[in-house]
Amino acid sequence: MKLAILLRRVVITITSLSVAFTLIALLVNLAVFDEDLKPEVTRIQQPAQTLPTEGNAYFAIWGMGATDDQDIVKTGVRLIKRLRQNREASGLDALETEDYVEILGAINLDEEWMANYYCNSRTQYGCLAKIRADLHAAPITGQRLLLMLDRHKYVLQIPTFRSLGESSFVSPVPPFGTMMKLSQLRLASLYDSGSPAEFLAQLAVDIRFWRMLLEQGSGLLDKMVGVAGIWTDVQYLSEYLTARELSQDETQIAMSLLKPLTRNELNIGDAFEAEQRTLFQVLTTTYGKESLRAFGPLVTNWLIQTNATQNSYYQNITRPMLRLSALSEAEFTAQERTREQQNKGIRRPYGRDAMTANWPTGLYNLSGKILLAKMLGYPENYIARVHDVNSMIDLVRFQLSLQSKDVAEDLQSPEDFPASPDTAGLLSSGALARKGLTFEPEGGWLQFDCLDKSSLCQIKLYSEKTN
Repeated sequence: MKLAILLRRVVITITSLSVAFTLIALLVNLAVFDEDLKPEVTRIQQPAQTLPTEGNAYFAIWGMGATDDQDIVKTGVRLIKRLRQNREASGLDALETEDYVEILGAINLDEEWMANYYCNSRTQYGCLAKIRADLHAAPITGQRLLLMLDRHKYVLQIPTFRSLGESSFVSPVPPFGTMMKLSQLRLASLYDSGSPAEFLAQLAVDIRFWRMLLEQGSGLLDKMVGVAGIWTDVQYLSEYLTARELSQDETQIAMSLLKPLTRNELNIGDAFEAEQRTLFQVLTTTYGKESLRAFGPLVTNWLIQTNATQNSYYQNITRPMLRLSALSEAEFTAQERTREQQNKGIRRPYGRDAMTANWPTGLYNLSGKILLAKMLGYPENYIARVHDVNSMIDLVRFQLSLQSKDVAEDLQSPEDFPASPDTAGLLSSGALARKGLTFEPEGGWLQFDCLDKSSLCQIKLYSEKTN
């Protein structure tokens, strides 16, 4: 009997504590207890301006997958319109298969040819050779691929890029991969069939487009696609230089393509503001709240203080990234090294301590804390990636200056690099000065350690060592 009474008391106690915990959590998370938004957050959340459709590559890229008889800009506009209709009508932040079929005319028209070609220049060397080999195995003959190359040529000429400023964690994205692959195919085909002048002319058109995405794109994806496109172009030029001699005029053209990134291109702070707006959409819109399900059952609207969550994200992620984005490469590197030293060599996500300090005892904004903790990552990597591609531009510029002097194959170490004004200037100032270049004469490899550890920062100065 005593055991039964004890068990009953234990059950009652546990049940009472659970009910009390739930009631307190619900009470402290009533909207009346939410914070006021920081003025900076209010500024960032201002509605995006109406997107121009004419002369805007964003819509053209969305429509590239349409059937042969359709205008890709008009198709892209219809897709975005349908996405907004889905959000308003059903809270669905998606384009269904039926939507794509109705508007594009079909789906997956490009899967077959795209599967034949793949290489990621940011993480592996030799993509020009790889895509050339793929082209030899699967030549450009199909009508669909020829049509896509025509569409690619048209999109590259479009003067501006303005993307949609409304997104959640599950929003569909335009087919950037198709554009990137078509750029690779066009350049690789020109290696074999075109003159150096034709190759450089196409490279000029291509790199202008990707730099436009980097500077004008508002989202983090836009900018990283721009970085990837620039990286590919720079690596392709580097590979081209190992096998082809350029005339003096062609060398000057190539040099003009290797301009360092501007301050506006280097500063990707507006992308982190766009990420802040995404969080706003997730917390305040019907279609955004649907995407919270992916973060688990404890992330529920009942236990989120909307303003407090946004303020915390701004304070611990957006504001630090805005500050880091505005730094020079040297200042950014020094800042990250100092932070690593403070963390005793352990790499920690930004905001980890601040966002999880009250877990699990703090019931105020409980779901908001869990959400932010699960969102934490290493956004500084994206800033590092922009500085890395800028250094790659300088590295290939250095390669071009060496080639023009026909001395590359006689080099044994960085100390052997000729002390001409061009080469000495690149090694003593700018992005390469602090890189600690290493050179392997056997393979002709010239390289440095990327700030973003997932990337590969190396080139070959010649195809193979000759004796």
